[in-house]
Amino acid sequence: MNQAPAGDGGADYPNGTVTLTVPFTAGGPTDATARALAECLDRELGTNVVVENKPGAAGTIGTSELVQAKPDGQTLGMVSTTSAVAGPILQDGIDYTLDDLQPIALLAEVPSVIAVGPDSKYQTAEALLAAAKAKPGSVTVAVPGTTTVFGIELQRLEREYGVKLETVPFEGGGDARNAVLGGNVDALWDAASKDLLDNIRQGQFKAIATGHGTRLDYLDVPTLAELGFPKLVDSDTPFSLAAPAGTPEPVVKTLEDKTRACQATDKYQEVVGAQFVPDEFVGSAALTKKFTDLADTYRALK
Repeated sequence: MNQAPAGDGGADYPNGTVTLTVPFTAGGPTDATARALAECLDRELGTNVVVENKPGAAGTIGTSELVQAKPDGQTLGMVSTTSAVAGPILQDGIDYTLDDLQPIALLAEVPSVIAVGPDSKYQTAEALLAAAKAKPGSVTVAVPGTTTVFGIELQRLEREYGVKLETVPFEGGGDARNAVLGGNVDALWDAASKDLLDNIRQGQFKAIATGHGTRLDYLDVPTLAELGFPKLVDSDTPFSLAAPAGTPEPVVKTLEDKTRACQATDKYQEVVGAQFVPDEFVGSAALTKKFTDLADTYRALK
């Protein structure tokens, strides 16, 4: 599905309204990040940037529409590890691959957290994992979709380390959280977004581990790597900006520069969460490598 570059090389970019698609419903962290970026790009690009939500199938419906757009920078999209990398590899019927996308910039990266209810019998990750080892499949974990990074890491936990947690997929993070609070599942594995962190601080959930590569200063619980699972460090959720493959390099460079400027603003960091904005800007080349490396990891699961 790769497309030829736009003919004028992007010399007159932008040429009218820019559409920024979000492949998830309004109101979530991906949508909030997109709207913070769009508000800033309005000024930086000197044109209207309109956010359109096109949810469904863990982000792959909106991403499928994105890759079919003209590669001129007038249509951009939010992509995630699930929609850009894991979905095309692990789901049947996806009509695009990572090669059909032009990654532009990492907008935010949210670490994952494993959390339980405040009265859970598993007050530590060690207790939860020990129970799973003693009786495989007896411990249930809610995730917002089996092909999300959280569902995939549960597969890798079993494949790489022989620890089976029973995956219980839901349509979104809200439903997964409610299942934990209702006592229907034992734990939750999801992005440690601002709202979930607030829930944890308010005592509605108890965090017991993260899937981040290093311990977080704002969530003092052990990493899975610390607990003896050093390969399980790929469950962060990167909110990323992309365009259709074939978008001219000058357009990509313009968008990189404007996005870098937006990320540095107080308003953007306030809306997105300063702790989630990369300390060093991650542009097209680095983001492409990140996705390509993840693709190699996910192919091993097939």
